[in-house]
Amino acid sequence: MSFPSELYEVFELDKGTMPGICFEDLEAEEIVRIYKHIRDHIGPISSESTAWSNALAADVELASLDNPALQVVSGELDPFCHFLPDYRFGAISVSSLSVYVFPGSLELFYDVRDICSKAEVENILEFIKKINTMCTSCTPFFAEEDGTPREAKYQNLLKSYLNA
Repeated sequence: MSFPSELYEVFELDKGTMPGICFEDLEAEEIVRIYKHIRDHIGPISSESTAWSNALAADVELASLDNPALQVVSGELDPFCHFLPDYRFGAISVSSLSVYVFPGSLELFYDVRDICSKAEVENILEFIKKINTMCTSCTPFFAEEDGTPREAKYQNLLKSYLNA
């Protein structure tokens, strides 16, 4: 697929910050399903990746939980984030993203300095498209580091790409 040059631009903005792609208004089962897909297609999660367990009143290693998104949507675990080590699904290969899981949303974020090629941007866009197929009423959007949507031109390009 051909990518508009403006789609590459969004991945060059704000060097030194952590912009992202937000998937909001997700149903609990969508969050669980999406995170399971991600977890099934990445390498081992670092033992340093933890989240606060409200049930245990202690930090727990995310790697020790089968699908910690289940505990996030139930309120047993606080929202968490971690790096996605070597996501691979079909022809998609991504190694520069992290995921943040919340009770009603999910965010993929990145450090602009870690994205080194157009091929990497294309893989990230394919990953976004794959995740988008797993949520029925969600429209992902490009966000600033603080979660506010980027300019409308980038959102429109993303929507066009996802609908192509």
